[in-house]
Amino acid sequence: SATAACARALQAAYEADKGRKAKGRSRYGTCDPVKLARRLAQEGAAFAPSQRCWLTFVLDEAHELRNPFSFWAMAAALMGQHARRVVLATGTPYNNREGDLATLSSFIEPGAAASAPAFWREARDALEGSGTMKEEHRSWLALHLLMRDKSVLATALPPKSVSEEAVLPSGPERQLYSPVEEVLIKSLRNLVTVMKRKASGKAAAARKRRDLMRLQKRCMGLAQEARMVLIHPALGGKGREVTKLFAPSRAARPSDLKAAKAVCVCCNPSFGGMGAGAEDEADEAGDGDALDDEEEEDDDDDDDLDGFIVRDGDGEDSDDSDEGEEAEAEEEQEEAEEEDGLAAEPAPRVAAVDGGAPVGSGRPRSPPDACSCGKCTNDFPAQNLVQLPRTACGAAEPHWVHACCAAQVLASPAYPACPRCRLQRRMLKVSAGGGESDGEDGANGEDGATGEDGGTGEDGGGPEGTLICSEVADANGVPFGGLRLSTKLIALRRQLAAVPSAEKSIVYSNFKGGLDLVEAMLSEDGVRCCRFDGDDPPAERSEQLATFKSRPEIRVLLLCLSAGSVGLNIAEACHGFFLDVWWNPFVHRQCEDRMHRIGQTRPVAISYL
Repeated sequence: SATAACARALQAAYEADKGRKAKGRSRYGTCDPVKLARRLAQEGAAFAPSQRCWLTFVLDEAHELRNPFSFWAMAAALMGQHARRVVLATGTPYNNREGDLATLSSFIEPGAAASAPAFWREARDALEGSGTMKEEHRSWLALHLLMRDKSVLATALPPKSVSEEAVLPSGPERQLYSPVEEVLIKSLRNLVTVMKRKASGKAAAARKRRDLMRLQKRCMGLAQEARMVLIHPALGGKGREVTKLFAPSRAARPSDLKAAKAVCVCCNPSFGGMGAGAEDEADEAGDGDALDDEEEEDDDDDDDLDGFIVRDGDGEDSDDSDEGEEAEAEEEQEEAEEEDGLAAEPAPRVAAVDGGAPVGSGRPRSPPDACSCGKCTNDFPAQNLVQLPRTACGAAEPHWVHACCAAQVLASPAYPACPRCRLQRRMLKVSAGGGESDGEDGANGEDGATGEDGGTGEDGGGPEGTLICSEVADANGVPFGGLRLSTKLIALRRQLAAVPSAEKSIVYSNFKGGLDLVEAMLSEDGVRCCRFDGDDPPAERSEQLATFKSRPEIRVLLLCLSAGSVGLNIAEACHGFFLDVWWNPFVHRQCEDRMHRIGQTRPVAISYL
C-alpha cells in the first residue's frame, strides 16, 4: 500500500511519461527516474523493519522493469519497499542504454548513486578508455552483482555450434532494398548532426531533445523497414496486411491495420512518409499498460507533479526569448531540410503502380504533400477520404482515397483498381529470380551473383519451384497468383530440409509477417508447424508450445524474438534458425538458450541467415 500523496505522484509521473492529458491540458515531457526512485525511497523509509512483511522480494525477468514508469514497474517498486531485500533475476540487464541499469539499481537501492544514469555512463566511459573507473563502481558491483554461466552446472551440456550464412539478394531484391538503405543512412546522418548540435539555453535544449526523439523514432522505423525488405519485399510498407493471408493459422483473422483508414492509397499506396515507423510489424509479447485518455477532473495541487515532469519550456525566462525565436527559425529550416530525406519513401513502394515508375527505378521520393485538387493533404491522418467500393479493392476492409482521387482510381478497367492492392500483388512476385511475374531482369543478381536454385522456371520468371500458394485469394476471391520465395526464404527452406526427420527446429524472427511467409512455405512443403507470437493470448501460446513438444510429427516452431526469448524451456528442439537479428546480441543468446539448457540431450546447431 502507498500513501495517498505517493499514489498521486506516481500516477502523475505515469501520465506525463505517456504524454497523457492531466488537469485538462496536455503535459508532454519527460519524467526523471532518479527523482522517482528518491520518492519511493522516502516512502520505504516510513516503514520500520518489523513492518516489512517479506524478508526477500524476488523479481524474475527483471529487464522488463527498464521503464520505471510502467504500471507494473511502479507496483514492483512499491512491493519492494515492503521487503528487507530485493533480488532481480535477468539474463539481459543492459538492453538499450545505461538508463536500463540505473532503473534496475533503483529497485535494489532506491535513491543511491547507482540509480542515476550518470553513474553507469562513467562506468561505460571508463571501459572505452575515456574515463577512470571509480572505486565506487567496483564496490557497487562487488556488493550487488552475482553472475552465473553454464560452467556452474553439475552436468555438462551437449555442444552448441553457431554458424552464419551470407545470403546474397537477387538483383530485383537489391533494387528494392537500396533506396530504403539510402534513406536510412541519410536519416542516421541527420541524427548525428542533431546530436552534435550545441544547444545554448533551456529552450534550445528542449528543442534538441524533441528533435532527437523524433529522429530516433524515424531511424528505428526505417531500420525495421530495411530488415523486413531483406526477408521479403512484400513485407515492406506494412505488408502484413496481405502476407497473413498466406499463413493458414492467420488467414481468417481480421486485419487491424490502423493506417488503412487514415491514408489515401492513390497518393501514398505504400503507407510511407507519414511519420509512423515499422514498429506496427514488430511483435509485442503482451499487452502494454492501458490508461484512458480522459482528462483528469480532480483539483489536486500541481505540487504532485513537481520533481517528476520536465515540461517543455521549463526554466525559460525573458532573457532567452530572442535567442529562442532565432533558434526556432533555424530549427524550422533544418527540419525542412531533414524532412526531405526523413519522410522519403523508396521509389518502388510509391511509384510501382500502373502509370508510375517501374520497380527498382529512380531515387526515393516522398508522397506529395497534397493531391492534385490542392485541398486534400497527406498529413497523417489524411483528410477528405472516401472508401473504395468492394469491386475495386481486394482488401478485407476496402482502402480509402481522397474524394478527388476516387474518379481517377475507379477509371481503371483492370482489377484491382486500388493502387495499394496492385502494388502488393507486384511485391509478392519480386524475389529470387525475375523482377516480377513476367520475369524481368532474369535470374541473375547484380555483379553476377545468383539467387539460390538459380535459373528461370516455367511459372513466370524466377527459380523453378519458388512460386507457392497459387490458390490464395483476396477478399473478393480473386487469386493473388502465388507468392514467390525470396533468396533468404529459399536458403531457410534448404536448411530445414537438411534437418533429420527425428529432430525438431525453431525458426526465429522479430516480424510476424516474416513468420507468415515461413508458415506458408512449410505448408506448401507439407511440414507441420506451431507458432508462438503476440497474435495469440498467453493461454493459446502455451497450448501451441505444449503441442510442439508432445507431438513428434510437428517438427518446426515459429517463434517471435520478443515473445519467446525468455522464460521458455524448449529442449525438445536442437536446431535454431534466425531469419533476422535484433539490436542486442544477448537477446539472441537468450533465444539460443531456450534449447541449449538442462534437459537437452542432442548437440544444438544455430544458424543465422
